[in-house]
Amino acid sequence: MFHLLGSILQRQRQRSLAATVVLAALATLVLHLVAGMSLAPALYETLRVFVLEANTEVGHDAPASLRLSLWAMRFVAPVLTAGLAAELVHGLGLFHLPTLYLLLGIFPRQHVIIGGLGRLGRHVAQRLARAGMPVVVIERDAENDFIAEVRRMGVPVILGDAADPATLRHAGLRHCAHLVSVTSRDLVNLDVALVGLACRRASDLAGFTAWAHVADPSIAEHIPQNLATGVGEHFRVLDTYAAAADALVRTRLPATFSGDVFVVAGLGRFGTSVLRECLRAHAAHAGSSFVAIDNTADAPRRARARGCGADTERVQFIIADMLDDSVATALSAHLAGGRRLHFLVCTDDDERNLQFALAIRTRLGDRDEVRVITRMCLQAPWLRGRL
Repeated sequence: MFHLLGSILQRQRQRSLAATVVLAALATLVLHLVAGMSLAPALYETLRVFVLEANTEVGHDAPASLRLSLWAMRFVAPVLTAGLAAELVHGLGLFHLPTLYLLLGIFPRQHVIIGGLGRLGRHVAQRLARAGMPVVVIERDAENDFIAEVRRMGVPVILGDAADPATLRHAGLRHCAHLVSVTSRDLVNLDVALVGLACRRASDLAGFTAWAHVADPSIAEHIPQNLATGVGEHFRVLDTYAAAADALVRTRLPATFSGDVFVVAGLGRFGTSVLRECLRAHAAHAGSSFVAIDNTADAPRRARARGCGADTERVQFIIADMLDDSVATALSAHLAGGRRLHFLVCTDDDERNLQFALAIRTRLGDRDEVRVITRMCLQAPWLRGRL
């Protein structure tokens, strides 16, 4: 019965309003035609049932159809009125209705629980919600700017620690199909996935998979094969940065070339993955050159630690702000002899990425030999509204 109430409340507010109006009209007609009331008293009695009190009485000699109609109204009218009121209050922004359902214990079925609402978590939640999949997000930072954004899409957000079994149960772990931990910390993601597996193990693992986002190859390659003994098919490690970098290199860069120069700007997690994939994909092309731009002195060490290994010897590292004039000057030397430059701008800052792309076009000229591919995280509201 509780889940039936939840399904009624989750209807769109237009349907709730339409159902309420139709039922009120039918009830008024029944009182008018069967009970012999005039329209005004019949409408008043109907409103009393819906809004004030459900104590309209009829005599024992009243037609059975009238008694049955009033009996049904006493149960259905309050449910519809409550649902409509909740939808209206939700529409006014006084509370988030999907989150209220979780507080009441009304869980979706076969949903996806996302742990962490950073840029990656927001993107995953948006894509799943747009595909029509039920999603619940767990985020520990109440000041996170993305909370309001995903809630506007109808995605409930629970404030808490995704590695806390109580929080996972509150998010409906028992009924979910996937638990996806995508925080910025690889070890936390592993912890969340394993806690989720342990909690589900006590009930049923059928149809359940726990995913841990691990972007650091040095961590991923040392995850023991028996880390989730007995639940191997329900535990997966993913690296979205590596997957995106692989897709970028395979689909946006030339498969065969000679003497081209590949410039990766920004050696964060994604930039390092792009550099690694470039080196792997084009290792056999001895005439090609690779340049990495980063403003931190330990960029070469990070590149080696994150999977580039000995191939970093082929990379020219420019330790400087990518918007500095000296960077464009150093890169212009690579255009000699008709060589092509492929710029892969990979920092986490959309505005700086755009500034660098425009600066390269301005300083090196709008020529066919220069190609710029810019990463856009779309974290700025003004960018999300225009791109």
